[in-house]
Amino acid sequence: MRKQQLYKTQKMPQAYLGTLVSDVATFVFGNATQRMKNFMKEHGDEEITDIQIGRLPIESAISAAMNLISAGKFEETKRNKGYDEFFHLYLIINNKYRLEKNQTVNVVKDYKEQPDEERIKVGLSGLKGKTINEFIKNGENQVGEADYWGNYSGLKQNCQWWVLNNLKGNGIYDKEILDFTLQDTEELQLGMNDYVKAGMDELTQTASALDKFVSWLTGGWLGLKRGGRVRRIGL
Repeated sequence: MRKQQLYKTQKMPQAYLGTLVSDVATFVFGNATQRMKNFMKEHGDEEITDIQIGRLPIESAISAAMNLISAGKFEETKRNKGYDEFFHLYLIINNKYRLEKNQTVNVVKDYKEQPDEERIKVGLSGLKGKTINEFIKNGENQVGEADYWGNYSGLKQNCQWWVLNNLKGNGIYDKEILDFTLQDTEELQLGMNDYVKAGMDELTQTASALDKFVSWLTGGWLGLKRGGRVRRIGL
């Protein structure tokens, strides 16, 4: 069986504006959005009794945009790898909190299973982080504070990368989880122009800054959904 690899580091063109804006937002508002700060304060000491990984096919508009900017490489990679879809992945804690990373790390409270959703239950034997805050801290220690909360990249440090490293940092990672979670995007990375990839990351960095600002301004009530829409998180 071919050994699976998470990602290979590639040298990217130097980019500036989005990173600068994101760094300023982090300096002003901190690593976490106001919504995440509120959640960790209100629910962070809750004991973890159940963890599941959830996944949903990425939205059709995002798929179309990715295929366009990759000059068709997105759909070609999907066919070559035998994937029916590319997925967005997240953690479901205690069957009610959906924790995920898009342009920022955020939470959906009172989360309900979606029609197209697939889930896998994670065994808790050996779990290091017994509470939600401990779990998050262990994930942060696994990859470093800056990468845990920010520096999102759709092709590298993405949702599946974040999910896997949370589980690794908490000692509850195995091959079944890897097989469910990991989709190999190396072919897509290699097939895309480096400047396009850098531009995508810079747009994401800008979205991260906007997300933090909107969350702070509204006390955590509003934030950016995937695709850049501003609305109440979870709706």
